[in-house]
Amino acid sequence: MTVWNFWARYYDRLWVQHVSLAPTRALITAHIGDILSGNEGLAILDMGCGTGQQYGEIYSEFGPNRSQYLGVDLSPLMIARAVEKYPNVHFQIGDASTFQSDSNFDVIICSHSFPYYKNARETLAIMADLLNPGGTLLLSQACRNSLFDKIVLTGVGLTTGPANYRTVIEMQELGNNLFQTLKTTRISNRFFMPSLYLFRWQR
Repeated sequence: MTVWNFWARYYDRLWVQHVSLAPTRALITAHIGDILSGNEGLAILDMGCGTGQQYGEIYSEFGPNRSQYLGVDLSPLMIARAVEKYPNVHFQIGDASTFQSDSNFDVIICSHSFPYYKNARETLAIMADLLNPGGTLLLSQACRNSLFDKIVLTGVGLTTGPANYRTVIEMQELGNNLFQTLKTTRISNRFFMPSLYLFRWQR
């Protein structure tokens, strides 16, 4: 958590925003639009929301009345930055591996935070249980599919802390028996970037 508190003030300006995080947010927003096309509104949980950037893009694209949004992050300074940017939105400090809610959600977003969760299968099961029937989990992350991925992601770990970057196949297997369907999309094909994928699981 300490490392994310450190990055909070710089997070929106990091170079990785342009080559990784922004393309991921754009793809997630497109999927939100696809899901919204059949619904009047959505209850959205953003797990590992950081400084609230994904909310900003959803708001810009669809307006304030198409979704009820809750952003959760373990870093108090990330949450403080999100509240500063969007004071009328509900953000809270929370741990994905122990998160509880009285309400379920139509969509859960988990963007580039899943490799840092120690109890991956249990956390994925928690997110599955938090979804309404037919709900969607949009989970993005870098995947260790090759030697190049392993080398690059080892370097990433030096600035972010310990993480478990699973392969695409390992991620697919992790969701077995928790979800009904899975669609896997490659996010970026830039030669200098590790493999980035979006997993769209349907409850």
